[in-house]
Amino acid sequence: MGMNELIGISRLFGGDPEFVLGGGGNTSWKDATTLYIKASGAALGTIDESGFVALDLAAVRAVLQRDFPLDSAAREAQALSALLAARLPGQTMRPSVETILHALFPYVYIVHTHPALVNGLLCSVDGPGRAAELFGDRALWIPYTTPGYVLSRTLKDAFDRFAAAGRSVPQIVLLQNHGIFVAAETTAEIEKIYDSVFSTIRAAFGAAGGKAPDFSAVGAGAAADATGDEPEGRALAEAILRQAPGSSLRFVSNAATGVFLASPEAFVPLAGAFTPDHIVYSGAKPLSLSHEANRHAGDAPATRLGPAWKAFVKSEGFAPRIVAAEGLGIYAVGASAKMADLALALFLDAVKIAQYSSAFGGYRHMALSDVEFIKKWEVEQYRSSIASQ
Repeated sequence: MGMNELIGISRLFGGDPEFVLGGGGNTSWKDATTLYIKASGAALGTIDESGFVALDLAAVRAVLQRDFPLDSAAREAQALSALLAARLPGQTMRPSVETILHALFPYVYIVHTHPALVNGLLCSVDGPGRAAELFGDRALWIPYTTPGYVLSRTLKDAFDRFAAAGRSVPQIVLLQNHGIFVAAETTAEIEKIYDSVFSTIRAAFGAAGGKAPDFSAVGAGAAADATGDEPEGRALAEAILRQAPGSSLRFVSNAATGVFLASPEAFVPLAGAFTPDHIVYSGAKPLSLSHEANRHAGDAPATRLGPAWKAFVKSEGFAPRIVAAEGLGIYAVGASAKMADLALALFLDAVKIAQYSSAFGGYRHMALSDVEFIKKWEVEQYRSSIASQ
């Protein structure tokens, strides 16, 4: 039991895109006095001992005993400062924003991931009720809560209620519009629990008549070279580069994305943010170029792009990372090839979530106020900056 097991389980889940994309997810191991947790922005799939931060376990738990300002920015800044102060001597990396959550679990190992299959349930209208049916008291459902200190406080209060009732803390915690925590005494048990969760949700999805997204006809690559071999597609790629000179582009068109690009109405499930990860890597919302929505702006997508791009930036305060063009496909825009790849990967993850959620009452986006918090949160800006390196 220890660091080798932590590295092994981290690479196992971190190396599987069904569980982790970009710098998402985190893992930890604790003994009686010390918590070892993934550093913020570190990649789980290739992590080694240098990618973990060692903290005083009691000091981390004590952060929740302090009073912080009501102002969200001031509160999170002071909570982060307290967390950094809990690092053991010689530790210089920044621990995951979810460090306090890991410290609260009375279990040795924790693996937190954001799988699309699980998030199909967690980002659905009927999620709370269906989770109760599927998992009973094995899992704790937490309604969407502001990440950071507020979420840590919420989880502590829930765990305290279990203790007061003489009940063990669940080994599965489901965070609405976020992801799943699995905790256990061994890494083998972690794997077993994840297998059980996945098989249970897959069975429920199938029983509801759900069909997994079909990416079999994926066409992807640099958009200048892969635009569906359509003149309109190539023209649109060139128009995007005029709006974002020096950017890298990625393009994809397949059956799964085609379902949502069929009409403005069909695209609605992808028009908002499902989780903080989607906001960080692919933007709070995509720029949608539909024939209907832009019918007065000219027929060609490239002609419509300029006015639509400017209106998007004025409305959202940021340039689009995803351009969804009805009848053509999805264009991902990034300051580098790596960031364009991440934007596309997270958008395709959203496609999966939208498809999976259809079996659980339909999709549920994050509230606009929660989206605005994530967009402005220094912690997520830091994570994005690390990912861009």
